[in-house]
Amino acid sequence: MSDTLHSWTWIPFSVCVAMLFLLMVGPGCLGPRSGKELVKDRCTNCHTLFPVEAARKTSREWRITVSRMIKYGASLSNKEIRILIDYLTDTYGPDKS
Repeated sequence: MSDTLHSWTWIPFSVCVAMLFLLMVGPGCLGPRSGKELVKDRCTNCHTLFPVEAARKTSREWRITVSRMIKYGASLSNKEIRILIDYLTDTYGPDKS
């Protein structure tokens, strides 16, 4: 009985270690986020949604804008850049109104 009980004691410890790891590395480790989440979490750190919602840009124009925002300090991985540009183009492209 004590061997069985002892073998289960590692589970709470492992769960705690995993949770601490996720808190330290942040939500980006959980995989790609949606474009909408990226706009909310990254773009609105510096400005409101108004300039994003008011713009009607092509994919190329959004790529230029996102590159400029990265130069200003926005932090995005290459995968997040692709997700963000696709979302911005689909949602705020020139043919959207």
